[in-house]
Amino acid sequence: MKYLLLLPIQLYWHLIPSHKRKQCIFRENCSKHVFQITKEKGILKGMTALWFRYKNCRGNYIITHTGEQTLLVTATRFVLQEDEIREGLIEKTYLQ
Repeated sequence: MKYLLLLPIQLYWHLIPSHKRKQCIFRENCSKHVFQITKEKGILKGMTALWFRYKNCRGNYIITHTGEQTLLVTATRFVLQEDEIREGLIEKTYLQ
């Protein structure tokens, strides 16, 4: 049953060049994360991970610097710590 989710992810990886994919805000990109969760824990956990990432990995996020910490707040108000944010995304905000 879990192959109903794993197969489309693998097709996505093979059919869409990596430079044309949307950049994920999470350090571990969404498709790899969902693939791993589904492979290890089954389709229900995989679908839950997919829905969570779909809701949170979008634009309209805010990166804030509080003292020594850098946080990313998603549109749904989910907070990512600095070690969970994609590399390069924080530096990009310093340049703006």
